[in-house]
Amino acid sequence: MKHIFTLVSLISFGAMAQVPENFIVEIEPLTITNAPGVHSYSFGVTDDNKWVVLGGRVDGLHQRQPFAAFLEQDNNKSVYVIDPINEQVWSSDLSVLSASLFEQLQSTNQNFQQRDTMLYIVGGYGYSATAVDHITFPNLTAISINELADAVIAGSSILPFFRQITDVTVFISKLIVTLESESRLVFNKTGEPEEVKRSFKVTLGIMPDYLFTGKGLMISGVKEHRPGAVGGLLKGDVIVKMGSADIDSMIDYMEALNMFNPGEKIKVVVERSGKKTTIKITF
Repeated sequence: MKHIFTLVSLISFGAMAQVPENFIVEIEPLTITNAPGVHSYSFGVTDDNKWVVLGGRVDGLHQRQPFAAFLEQDNNKSVYVIDPINEQVWSSDLSVLSASLFEQLQSTNQNFQQRDTMLYIVGGYGYSATAVDHITFPNLTAISINELADAVIAGSSILPFFRQITDVTVFISKLIVTLESESRLVFNKTGEPEEVKRSFKVTLGIMPDYLFTGKGLMISGVKEHRPGAVGGLLKGDVIVKMGSADIDSMIDYMEALNMFNPGEKIKVVVERSGKKTTIKITF
């Protein structure tokens, strides 16, 4: 059954008078048998358009009384994979995860963002058995959506597809540096607004894995048609050398980018499947 709404939108064009515009919105309910009754959750979408749902609550609207709000037994403690086309649902119990992961991923109103095949979840409010109190979780969790969905559907272990850091400020610092390298942010020195602090002339077109703690820089995503993809860099590669520069960390990577110019050709050494591989890159 379709629900049809006729709406009137007022659009303002500068100093012109507001002009009403009529349009129609049609809403068609989608009923999927065994789909969870969850609200305030986080979700991601796999490459084959399945929905992955985590967190939130199963108690309908929030209780108004403080003593009855955000009760631990009303948390969604499962990860659900939903195929909206074939109307199928699979689930897996999150309690198999570590306490820090399990507590955050059953919380409510998490902030989340999907980048390529990685779903990042930060915060969330709920009861923590570790803190013995209701808290806003300080953790950042990264989830490999495609691999998690495959594991849930197959009924296999979901443990390998979650990673977490507890110091979110570290993540934010790395994210700012990455955005800067992609020319989306320009930082100026305090008191010298005309002087650019750092400017990158080239980029590989990759997304670093912010939760990687090993030596080098791990790639979590590669953008099509950019130097990294054209040269053959892959998701999961760990960059350990660019040109003559050794790459031990995110900072080393950023400093190395400053060395190169558009059109320049360099060799990038990566660790791939336990072996070192040399990739030729043209910026």
